[in-house]
Amino acid sequence: MNKLVLPTHPENIIPMENYMKGNFRFLGVKTPERRTLSKPLLKASRSWSEALILEQVNGYWQRPEREYQLIAMDILVHNYRRLGAQTLDEISQFVDDHPWWDSIDTLRKIIGLILRHQPEIWAYWSQYYLTHDSFWGRRIAITLQLQFKEKTDLVYLSTAIENDIQTDEFFIQKAIGWALREYAKTDAQWVTTFIAQHPLLSNLAVREATKNLSH
Repeated sequence: MNKLVLPTHPENIIPMENYMKGNFRFLGVKTPERRTLSKPLLKASRSWSEALILEQVNGYWQRPEREYQLIAMDILVHNYRRLGAQTLDEISQFVDDHPWWDSIDTLRKIIGLILRHQPEIWAYWSQYYLTHDSFWGRRIAITLQLQFKEKTDLVYLSTAIENDIQTDEFFIQKAIGWALREYAKTDAQWVTTFIAQHPLLSNLAVREATKNLSH
């Protein structure tokens, strides 16, 4: 099976690396081009077994350039309906491997989609991220139900937020605000009440949570 080979655009490399705080190497391929070039690969992936998907995902993830790591995430998103516990077990390693908001939030999307369609494995994996040692893992827990709407487990959401309500980490506080803001689209009153009952919420979290609430 031929691997996708991306071009190099030297003029984009430094700006892209600076945007990601120098944490990753880049080829200079921006998202729209990456998505266009990876379309044949993603189309082909529809016929792969779960084992082959994971083999390919690991192969792209181990490449040093961030664009290839994001292609690994794209393959997972593209095939989430056919993935299950085996995939969740395999990709849990990525939380601590080259973590940053771009890969973590895509992982959260993949995990959430799989769990939403396979609620029988919700209990184990939701708890796994709720108690994760890494704040990146707990960011996944906080934002895990962004697309769940009326199916949101409010006890879980509350617990995930309360566990890290005083954590002095920007990406955690942003996640708390994001999760509350998103659920406010389903039940604004619940979010308003939650904020009122939790005075320890940071200014950042409250500001993010109330962006779309009427005052």
